[in-house]
Amino acid sequence: TLEGTFAAYRGQRAYMDSTRFAKFCKDCKLIDEQFGVTDADLIFTRVSCKVQKQMGLQQFKDAVALISERKGLNIQVLQSNIAALRGPMLQGTSPEAVRLHDDRNGYTGVHSKGVGGPNTDNTSPTAVQKWQSSLRLEPGQHASRTPLFLDTGVPCRPLASRPVAN
Repeated sequence: TLEGTFAAYRGQRAYMDSTRFAKFCKDCKLIDEQFGVTDADLIFTRVSCKVQKQMGLQQFKDAVALISERKGLNIQVLQSNIAALRGPMLQGTSPEAVRLHDDRNGYTGVHSKGVGGPNTDNTSPTAVQKWQSSLRLEPGQHASRTPLFLDTGVPCRPLASRPVAN
């Protein structure tokens, strides 16, 4: 139905904005030489609320009538074509092949042998983990009463022992 198509293109909002209306016109294949994106924007401006620049269901129906008048189409045929839409058509792209990245025969150094390089098994400790373990107390050592700075294990001097700037 026309209401279902409107609901699909407006998304979670109660109203449709001009960007979604332009997407609707493109998905319906209404955009051509005689009716461009500018014409769709002008129709949107004509029927939408002037202050909020949003279109409700009744304004959407008025816009469809204006589009059929502008393009010289039968309004019943246009409404049935619009009602047949299932919602916004999402189009993605896929990247082209990059020879220096994808062709492993061109790798040099440790990467060319398939061994070495960065560790990917996540079993060896990172530099931060090694540093944090060096700050831990060995068995038999006693912790001083010096407060630690932000739970990093780095001791900081108490406020009373800090020098006062003049």
